[in-house]
Amino acid sequence: MVLTPGVLMMLTPGVLMMLTPGVLMLLTPGVLMMLTPVVPNVPPGCTFPPEYGGTWQGTGRGEPRVHINSTHIVTSRYRGPREVQVVHVCIQNRGKRYLLAAVPDNGCDVEYVCWEMLPRHHNIVRYRNGRHSNIPSFEACDHRAFGSGQHWKYDTLIADPPDPVACPVKGRFSVVQEGSMPFVPRVLGGVTAAPLDTYTCKHRSPVWTVCDSRGYGANAIVLDLDACTDLDSWGNPFAVKEVPDYEMLCAGHWQENLRSYLVTFSASDPVSRYRCWVYRRMSLEEVRLSAAVGSACGLHQTHLSSWYNESAQVALTLKLEERMHDQCPMEFDLGRNPWATDHRLRSLPVVFSFTNNRGDRNVFCSSYSLLVIATSAVLLLY
Repeated sequence: MVLTPGVLMMLTPGVLMMLTPGVLMLLTPGVLMMLTPVVPNVPPGCTFPPEYGGTWQGTGRGEPRVHINSTHIVTSRYRGPREVQVVHVCIQNRGKRYLLAAVPDNGCDVEYVCWEMLPRHHNIVRYRNGRHSNIPSFEACDHRAFGSGQHWKYDTLIADPPDPVACPVKGRFSVVQEGSMPFVPRVLGGVTAAPLDTYTCKHRSPVWTVCDSRGYGANAIVLDLDACTDLDSWGNPFAVKEVPDYEMLCAGHWQENLRSYLVTFSASDPVSRYRCWVYRRMSLEEVRLSAAVGSACGLHQTHLSSWYNESAQVALTLKLEERMHDQCPMEFDLGRNPWATDHRLRSLPVVFSFTNNRGDRNVFCSSYSLLVIATSAVLLLY
């Protein structure tokens, strides 16, 4: 036994106790005590809509895994090797803001935080958190408590696993990449069950395809970085057994802050199963997309972002290239109304309502009529 200088005190024969700490080795075994944190019981005072129920992947700080039932939200995130779990109990509700009691699993004091949650669309629930408070008051849901500042956007909860939805960009496009981490060719799934085609192909180029007639459906993005684009004399493609490099399922899309966002799911992605994209239509036949590094798009990420300092991995420029027998027309959805249940609404013309000052007359005019009127006015000037 090694002792450091201190004052020894005899309790019972054979047992020593030091008045000052300094013992490096005990003579006899001590008493072991296991301390279990006492988690307070907070009764719920409100309920969540059924559409919020389920398991979600969060894109907020720490990318928590979230489970929601009718009265509780359980968030789990890792701090180093340890998983930290916090149970949020619904206390009060006004509109889309919920005052929650945050009950940690380590026995610490209960804190109160406000969650603002938008209605669910597709596989997405957009939300944001406020600052924690020690007072159970709905003042925690004041807009100042969120501390968002002038520039902010919602975090997202993504259903895990998602139910694929129709993609906002549909068609067959050629692809031009630029960025810090471009997509590279690969064989999806590893070794193929049968040999690939051995024909000689004169023209190969990257192709982005979202088609109903290609065997994948309009809810899947197929990216082939070395697709053969040769055609025979009848306009049919030579490629028969080509294997795409990437397959991504569309999980949801929406528009926020005049930017269109898309979330895709791919179980074979080595970095993140979920990917966030910012997309925009540049012209009649051209679309620009910026892929984020992970499941969340950066606050300042735009459709032009292509480098990691803007939270982007790569930017893709898509140009429409539908061939004779592709049967893959182009469709585009900005995501202005992600809650629309009828996907056919995206192809209908925009209808405007014009009313005079008295409000007793309505004249409806489609966007095509406005284009004709504007063109006629320009011609009259000349």
